[in-house]
This record gives sequence, C-alpha cells and structure tokens, in this order.
Amino acid sequence: MRENTVQTQSNVYLESENITIQPNEHYKEYSIKAGNIEISAEKSYISSGLIYAENIKIAANKIVHSGGEAFALDSLYVNGITSIQNSHQGIFVGSNVALTSQNTIINGIFKPWNCQKPRSSSQFGSNVHHPKDEIEIGSGKGIIKDFINTCKGSALLTDWSKSQRTASIFGFNLSLSAPEIINSNPYIKQRKEYKDPTVNMQITDSNTVSISAENAMVIHAKNALKNGSGVIEVLNGNMSINAPSINNQRYFIHAKTHTKHVKKPLPHICTENGFWEWMVDMGYDDVMAPIDYPEMHEEVRDIKSKCSKIKNTTDIIDEQYISALSPVGRMLVAGNLILNGNKILNEASNFEIWGKMNGSLKEIKSLGLVLKEKIVQQQITQHEKRYCSRRVFGACLKRKTERWTTTSHQLIKHDVTAQFPALFDINKANINVANGKITTGNITFGK
Repeated sequence: MRENTVQTQSNVYLESENITIQPNEHYKEYSIKAGNIEISAEKSYISSGLIYAENIKIAANKIVHSGGEAFALDSLYVNGITSIQNSHQGIFVGSNVALTSQNTIINGIFKPWNCQKPRSSSQFGSNVHHPKDEIEIGSGKGIIKDFINTCKGSALLTDWSKSQRTASIFGFNLSLSAPEIINSNPYIKQRKEYKDPTVNMQITDSNTVSISAENAMVIHAKNALKNGSGVIEVLNGNMSINAPSINNQRYFIHAKTHTKHVKKPLPHICTENGFWEWMVDMGYDDVMAPIDYPEMHEEVRDIKSKCSKIKNTTDIIDEQYISALSPVGRMLVAGNLILNGNKILNEASNFEIWGKMNGSLKEIKSLGLVLKEKIVQQQITQHEKRYCSRRVFGACLKRKTERWTTTSHQLIKHDVTAQFPALFDINKANINVANGKITTGNITFGK
C-alpha cells in the first residue's frame, strides 16, 4: 500500500507473505481506518503509514515499524517472531498495549551512526587513536568500534537525525515480552579535539526514545532489559520487571586525558638583562667588584641556583575531558517496582522509584563518572662532585668531576573537575540482595 486509503466502520483483515505500508512522506491521510484491524504476514510487515482502529492485531515473522503509526483506542497487540523494530518517529499507542517477540524488541536505533554511500566521488578517511588515559562506558560501547570497522571504504558515518532516532511506545497498560528488550537513543555529541567546545546534554534529550505507561507496565526479558539514553517510565502506577540483567545507562560516554607540559615563567632577574640590572643596583658592576665585595659570590651563587631550579621545573598537567557524550538514561516508577532478576547496572543515569521496591537481586551497581585534573611538578636537578682520582704519598695529583642528574615529582593538585552522577533513588526498599553485592560510587580512570 502506498498512497491508498482503506476506511470502514467494519473490520479490516490483511493476510499475505509480506505486507508493506509505505505512503509518500507528504501523504497525511490514514492508510487504514477501521473498527478493528488484523494484519498477518508470513515473513515481514513493514510500515511507515498510519493505521487507526478500536483494536489492532499485527503478527509477522519480522516487524519493521519505520515511521509507522499504530493507534488503537482499546487494545494493540503486536507479535514479531524474530524481531520488532520501532524507529524513525515510529509510534505504538493504545489503552492496552502488548508487544511480544521470540528474539528482540528494539525501540529506537541500536547502531551509533548511519553508514551510507556518498552521493559524490569524494573519499572519507578517519584515523582512530586509542590513548591509554581514556575510558568508554555505555550501552553502545561494545558495538561502536566494530561498527566503524564495518563502515569502510567510501562509506560515510553520519549522525542520526532527531526524527530518525525518535521512537515511542505509549499505553495506559503496557506489556513487553522478549528475550532481549532494548530502548536505545544513539544521540552522541562529540568533541573531536581538546580545543573544541565542551559538550553538554539536557535531561530532556532522553525523551526522544520513550516506553511509557500511564497505569501499569509489565516487562518479561529472558536475557536482558537495556535502556540506553532513553526513558522507561510508569507515570502513575506500578512496574514489574522479570529480567536477569537490567541495564540503565547512557548510550555512550568517551572520556580522554589531555596532557600538557607548562614551564614556569622566569623572573626578570633570571634573564641576562635582569641579572645585569641587579648587578648595577647592587654596585657589583665595577670590574673590581669580585675583589672588593667577596659577599657577591654567595649572592650570585644563590640567584643562579634559584634561577636554575625554576628553569628546570615543569608542571605536567593531565586534564580529563569528555570527547563523546549521550543523554542520561532514565527509569522512573511513580508507584511500586517489583523485581525478579540477577543484577541492576545504573551507570551515570537516573533510576527513580517513588513508591516501594520489592523483590530479590544478586547485585546492584550504581556508578557515576568523575573527571579530574592532576598537576605533577617535575624538578630536574644537576649535580656535580669533584674528587681526587690519583694520590701519591697523600698528595692529590689528579682530580675528576662526576656529574649526574636526578628527577623528582611532586603532586601539586588532584581535584575533581566534572561529575556525571548515577542517581539511584528509592522511596522505600524491601529488596533482598544475595551476598551483599551492592556497589555505589564513581568510576575514575587515568594513571
């Protein structure tokens, strides 16, 4: 179906090997509007159109809801055996909404960028450098390097637009069931070089990808529930999660370390002109000064020693900064949360339970990310020692001078410059954590 409309007060049944509803992007009419809609495809169901009914049932081996809109006044049931993918402003809405798959449900886009062939013949090259003093965290960190390696040749890595990333699943009551359920918002701001402006995110940037229920939400994920920079929320009721792994993270954070060596400015007296001016002021500029003023030797040695120390002192400054940042991941339950699983990972994101939290877990990790600035003062000192290398009958016949260099380091500063905290806020918890594996705090990195 392209620019065709099916409207009836009765029921609509569509059954085929493949079903595609793809109207022109400027087409604003209903693709299907009926009393009830049932769609069954043996292989794939692809939709970027608008379907509207009292009740909607969609079943296919693979469901690609790329810009599609499914509005059900009462119940919406979607069954994608191998996968359900909802993106590009795709939206599922109903009073009672149920999505189920034997493999994955993906709301949003999991890939970090769009890999596309260029329209012109120009080439695109990219060098990826991985220094030691860096860290990558987030739900998308594992696929980013692999994705860059697969998008090669003349292909271009382009950011997803907001409309492409936008994906929504809304219901008064909402049920999701699949081995792996992913809510993914690959919004990445980059600071490609240290000299570029700092990157920041607003908390509302997470709203682009949302799974939201007004009254109740039930999630069954055999393997994992993953929220990367999106929102999973129940606005006025309870949530139940049955999943061995619950990850609430930013999609991607890449932090690096910028190192610079700073020499201290020399005082004027340590310059050639400044030293001569001091000699004149002290009256040591006369040619007979070394004889007339023996104290001059001590003062000059002291000045030269201090100047040498300043010349050989370097501040090594290690400043950690964010080179890539995604919005905060948010999980919110206005009522009570019932959990049955193994572990929760809340990484530089928000996990808020306004009511009670009940159930059992083996591990809870809630970790933020901290950036620091470290200044180490490096001092290079030249040493020399004269000694007698040959004696005859107690008399020194030959002398030598031994010279060596030592380097010392002193920590001057090691302060926190930025924080990306993990908020794990529970009004009242009645949770059993086996073996007491509860970890809260901050992730740090660097030498």
